[in-house]
Amino acid sequence: MHSQHKGHAAIAFTSEADLAAAAAAVRRLAADDWGVAAVVGPARKAPQHWPPELTMTPQELEGLQQQQAAAALRRAHNKRQRDRRQQRLVGSVASLLGSLAPPAGMHAAQQYKPLLGPQLQRHCQLHARHISRSHLAGSSTCGSSSSSNSADLADQLLAAMPDPLRSAVRIDQLQQLLQAQQQEQQQELQSGLIRLAAAPSVAAVQQRLLLDWSQLPGVVDPAFGGQLADADVVRAGAGRMNLRALRKRVQVESFVLLLLQLTLPALASNQHLHVVEFGSSSGNLVLPLAHLFPGFAFTAVDMKASAVQLLWKRVQQGGLRNVSVQEGAIELYSGAADVVLALHACGAASDWSLAQAASRGAAFIVSPCCIGKINKNNAAGLLYKQEGAQQQQAAAVAAEQLQQALQQAGQIQYPRSHWLTQQMDELAAKVEAEHQQQQQQQQQEANASTLDVPAAGAAEQRLQQQPLNPLQQAVLQAAGRSQQCRALFSLMAQAADYSHQEDHSYPDLAALAKSNVELDRGLSMAEAGYSTALGVDLPLHV
Repeated sequence: MHSQHKGHAAIAFTSEADLAAAAAAVRRLAADDWGVAAVVGPARKAPQHWPPELTMTPQELEGLQQQQAAAALRRAHNKRQRDRRQQRLVGSVASLLGSLAPPAGMHAAQQYKPLLGPQLQRHCQLHARHISRSHLAGSSTCGSSSSSNSADLADQLLAAMPDPLRSAVRIDQLQQLLQAQQQEQQQELQSGLIRLAAAPSVAAVQQRLLLDWSQLPGVVDPAFGGQLADADVVRAGAGRMNLRALRKRVQVESFVLLLLQLTLPALASNQHLHVVEFGSSSGNLVLPLAHLFPGFAFTAVDMKASAVQLLWKRVQQGGLRNVSVQEGAIELYSGAADVVLALHACGAASDWSLAQAASRGAAFIVSPCCIGKINKNNAAGLLYKQEGAQQQQAAAVAAEQLQQALQQAGQIQYPRSHWLTQQMDELAAKVEAEHQQQQQQQQQEANASTLDVPAAGAAEQRLQQQPLNPLQQAVLQAAGRSQQCRALFSLMAQAADYSHQEDHSYPDLAALAKSNVELDRGLSMAEAGYSTALGVDLPLHV
């Protein structure tokens, strides 16, 4: 047997003489002891992990160090500039939020209780004649009046549930949730910012899940069918479900509870409803809902072809006959809808979803996503970019669709509600008046110093160079009051984009800005005749 082995080694030397001596030694060693031929020569390219001290001349190294020092100075300067801009932004947004006067009985800083509660009890009472009072085994509990009431309410809910949902619900968790809601309602409603809680542990979420997800087909489970978890590892018992998959399950459970409440009358009378989810992506929300509510028709709408294809594949694998899929932009949807759903529809996509609900008088459950994209456009998903050869064609089609959509629905206007529009209008007038007064005062100071030429020149220079803060920029650089209100809203939206980690220096301000953005959305729907509520996801706030 004869085999050939080839390999490479790179060695750095500080002098040509050392390199030549080492090369000769390697050749002799290779020929005498190893019986191989060694080719020794300069490397074509130094390994990336080598430090510059080994690959550069002293002159090159000195130049590199100077460049690195200059880059460090630029980074430090840019950071100081960003910090100053952030502080100016924070101060302006704080002034903006402090000037808002919420409607009577409301406050954006208040932790609104979820819908699950008194309204749910009223629904059950109003439709008690349709709901059979069937006490399931293990559903009744003994104890306080609160416990009994929660058990009774749980029984009523279970009796109204479709069979797949009733089979999947963990009754003990449902009772605990209802009991906790009732206890909170008996206490005084305490104000507090609507904040996203810190990420819980995997074990804590698993213990408190409302549904037994093993009762659902794997293809409709966001953890398995949605490929958010390593299905083989989890099913083999070799690992636990990851937090991302569990969070998505919790989000689905939140929509299950709210959809159940909104549709109790229809369920009690066996009425068939049409539920539309906008921004459905690959179906992690609509598919489990379609399985749990088989008597309803579901339509999933998304503009990304790849997501629609994956969703349709899952529909076929799950044999879901009550699900249809539509590729297209939210604002172009023209079908029926009794209930509108949207989970994390970015930017204006949430507002287009609400607009679709309002145009049909449909109920809605919307859990908004990022706010910053509102500042870029309000054309929902029509500006989604495609790569490759179809990009130009897609852009032309998108432009045509955009014109068609705007003719049909008009543009989304910000602020959304009359309340916030009026508040922004009053603030814009106040900023204009204060700036005008400031200019007049500075001009008077300049005129008072006319005999002192140097002092007059300095006053004039201060008048010309006085920088505008972000609040003033939003108002004074916009043309017309509507644009001023839009600019002020955009300023608030900048601060409203924050994550649950809250890894910045103004989490309370960001939470308050976010609360006002969502309050504005809710009030706009209230002005359209809806009864709305603002809260966080059920039941785990994750």
